[in-house]
Amino acid sequence: MGEAPEARTESPFLTEELLGDENFSSNGSESDGERIPLRWRPSASSSSSPSQEEASPSLAAWRVKALALVQNIPEECFCGLEVKEHWKLDILAGLTVGIVLVPQGMAYALLANLNPVYGLYCGVMPLVTYACLGDSRFLAIGPFALVSLLSADAASAACDAAGDACVAAPDSACFVSATLTLSLTVGVAQLILAASGVAEVVASLLADSVMDGFTTAAACTIATSQLSHLVGFSEDQKSRSMERAATLVPGLKVSAVLQQWLAVLLSTDAIDWSAVSVGAVSFAALLALKKLKQRKLLHPYTPEQLLVILLATAVSALGNRFAPCVGHLPSGFPRFDPTPWRDLYATGNAPLATTLAIAKGSLTLAVIVYVLSLAIVRSLAAKAGAKDSARPRRELAALGASNCVGAFFGSYVAAGSLSRSALATDAGAATPRHNLVAALVVAGTLVALTPLFEPTPKAVLSSVVFVSLLSLFDFGETARLWHRGHREDAALWITTFLATLALGVEPGLAIGVLLSIARLVRDAARPPVAQLGRIEGHPTVYRDLKRRKRAPQLPAAEIPGVAVVRYGAAVTFASRAHFARALKLYLDQDRHVHAVVLDCSSVTSIDSSGEKTLREIIHDFKDARITLLFACARSTLRDVLANAHVLQTELIPASTIFVSLHDAVSFAEFHLVPYEEDRLAAASRDSSSTPPLANVTELVPLATSTVHTDDDPESPALFHVHE
Repeated sequence: MGEAPEARTESPFLTEELLGDENFSSNGSESDGERIPLRWRPSASSSSSPSQEEASPSLAAWRVKALALVQNIPEECFCGLEVKEHWKLDILAGLTVGIVLVPQGMAYALLANLNPVYGLYCGVMPLVTYACLGDSRFLAIGPFALVSLLSADAASAACDAAGDACVAAPDSACFVSATLTLSLTVGVAQLILAASGVAEVVASLLADSVMDGFTTAAACTIATSQLSHLVGFSEDQKSRSMERAATLVPGLKVSAVLQQWLAVLLSTDAIDWSAVSVGAVSFAALLALKKLKQRKLLHPYTPEQLLVILLATAVSALGNRFAPCVGHLPSGFPRFDPTPWRDLYATGNAPLATTLAIAKGSLTLAVIVYVLSLAIVRSLAAKAGAKDSARPRRELAALGASNCVGAFFGSYVAAGSLSRSALATDAGAATPRHNLVAALVVAGTLVALTPLFEPTPKAVLSSVVFVSLLSLFDFGETARLWHRGHREDAALWITTFLATLALGVEPGLAIGVLLSIARLVRDAARPPVAQLGRIEGHPTVYRDLKRRKRAPQLPAAEIPGVAVVRYGAAVTFASRAHFARALKLYLDQDRHVHAVVLDCSSVTSIDSSGEKTLREIIHDFKDARITLLFACARSTLRDVLANAHVLQTELIPASTIFVSLHDAVSFAEFHLVPYEEDRLAAASRDSSSTPPLANVTELVPLATSTVHTDDDPESPALFHVHE
């Protein structure tokens, strides 16, 4: 490939007019830029005919290609040694995660207001599906505390919409049907979002501060929802105490968290102290075992949750079930149900309202599951020092397929679990297949071991939930954001946290998202603007005058007669008024400004409203005998101006758009600002004597310049003068 062509101009000030057309082939003629398809790359052997082996690959080769396609694993990783090593690691990680998943699934099912066996169902078919279609070795999916709570809220809303005959209770067939229907619709929504690419746009509206505040508030809500199990309330006692609290303080009905706390305080006479004792002892035992693991006094893969549950179950069985227990758990593999929505619509009498309630909850859950799962993958990949190879849209599609398949096998909404994903990563999971091994562990428990868990106290499962929530309580994030100067993010965190606690999970998240959008709109309508000055001793360096005018070292100074303005975003219908105010400020005669140089390095584009505003500004500047110059205009902005026929007019000739900021400022100083001794004469000079700015090259001395064909407008090598 030859060297870049050298363009010789008549000016030391490089403008876009002098650069000429950008789309030229190596022979100097215009070219459409013919491209070689990405799927074909010529090689040394491409011209030769393929061998017989390449033309007809063996069955084993096709099997390797199919496995590589499904599992997203490079074909070279399927050699015998690596396959064995990967399977060893995946089996170890899967066994570890499966042992933890059994107690967590039973505990999280209580959060979803379901029989504990549904938590085990959530750990079978979704995991099998994800093992085949998933993209990340870091993610362990299944029941998750936050998603379980959201599922319970959405299913309860669907039951309320269906009518009085549909009761939101664990033993209600209508409620179970609503939960399974929700899982199916969440999966469908995730598949649609993955196919359309909308999920990434929606997820980008969830600021980290909003998600952190929402997660912390949701953790408080989850912990509060377990109070009834911890104090041994039955379903009837829980309903009566909630009604008593709502009657006493009607306003508390809006906040479920405050209502449940007040309900417990008003019903102390109904507290089962044996359940409280079991829960407290289990909680302390779990914390102690966790501390021992952190201090490496226990094996890192010790299943402390399963050990505590088995011990508490044995004590409960020997003590004749002295505390409220799990009760009957169905045995066997989850049954296939082709119509999980049947009981919901057969019992209810408002199908349209029910469908709308299901759709609303499905969209919320689909986005939250996607955001949480992707955050888990990226966090663990960063901690492991590995490259995050997960493709977001494929991950979302795999999660959607997992929830769709799981809905027909008794599973509620599955998502990535932070604790189990971290455990799988520590155990050395090599591929997504570790989910398959974990599913086999849970399936074996369902087939043979469910009767053993019937005496398990519910308070023990609540303590498992409490310990799992400890990592979600992060109240110090607000202080860290505030001290680092992100005070708006801290305010977003506090607002989302309080709104979620006071109004509920979905309204709180909606308020946080709306505030994030409002912040984006405000930033788009009022982007940062700065007047730049020249750094003392460095004539080609320009910085914000407000920040460096009084700097102790290398201060910035104003340029006499020239105002250098940097605008920090695209000029759109939202920001056009702000853009006009920022530039028309220099129409004031007291400022003695002869030229305004607009630094466009951050102006990515300009819409039709912004173009109209720019025309008005240029006319106002011409009336005030002020020249407007442009610098560092990116190709997207130049294309918009060219397509709008603004560059072809006298308003913005291409000779007023400079490649570098220093060229624009230097030209303004040399040719647009009168000399000190000539200013009085220039003030009395007739306006017709001022040379027009139709072509910059007519006003500058002859020179020769070398243009380096680099599209970066801020590159210092774009312009070089040869004396």
